[in-house]
Amino acid sequence: MLSELHVSVVYGPFHERGFYHPETNNIYLSTLLNKTDHDFHETFLHEVAHVAKHYNMFALYKASEVARLKMEHEAEEFRIDCLVREYVAEYGTDHDIDIYNFMDNNDINSWDEKDVRSAFNKEYEKLNEE
Repeated sequence: MLSELHVSVVYGPFHERGFYHPETNNIYLSTLLNKTDHDFHETFLHEVAHVAKHYNMFALYKASEVARLKMEHEAEEFRIDCLVREYVAEYGTDHDIDIYNFMDNNDINSWDEKDVRSAFNKEYEKLNEE
C-alpha cells in the first residue's frame, strides 16, 4: 500500500516516536526506536493507519483539535485491528483470551477496551463464517 501511494519512510533523530506528514507524504520514525522492538511495530502500524485512513486529507491535519483527536482515534482503531488479526493468526481463538493482558502487552489505553473487544469479535465472526 505504501509503495502504491508513493509514501516513503524516513528514519531520523526525531523527538516524536513517529508521525505521518501528508504534505511530504512521508512517515517519519525516530531512530530511537529499535526496528526489532515491539514499540517500533506499534508506532509503524499507527502511522500506516494515518496513510490508510487520511491519505490526501491535508485539511484534516490543520483542522480543529476535535478533528485531530478523531484522526488519532481512527489510527488507533486500525492499529488495534491489525494487532488482533496478528494475534488470532498466531495463537488462534480456541482458548480464553485475556484482553486486559493483550492491551497491556500492546500498549493499548484502557479507554480503547471497546475497540479491542470489537476487533476480537470481528475476528471470531470471520472464523465462524469459514
